[in-house]
Amino acid sequence: MYFEIIDEIRDIEQINVDKNELEKERIKKKYDAVNWRKLKGKVQVRLGNGSIVKVEVHWYELPVAIRKNMKIKNIYG
Repeated sequence: MYFEIIDEIRDIEQINVDKNELEKERIKKKYDAVNWRKLKGKVQVRLGNGSIVKVEVHWYELPVAIRKNMKIKNIYG
């Protein structure tokens, strides 16, 4: 789903993925990084159809603050 972030991400939290070894290995191979973390937060986005909604997004972040694989998980309105 195409979306464009139009505001600052708020309420950022780290998601605990230490128990998911398959996910850890997949991310390590895909991004060639060991010290990544999975985060979530709330932000306003513009969807592909032009509507603006508040959503929860999840993404992986590398130590140099590069966001990868960001996706919408919940839409709030």
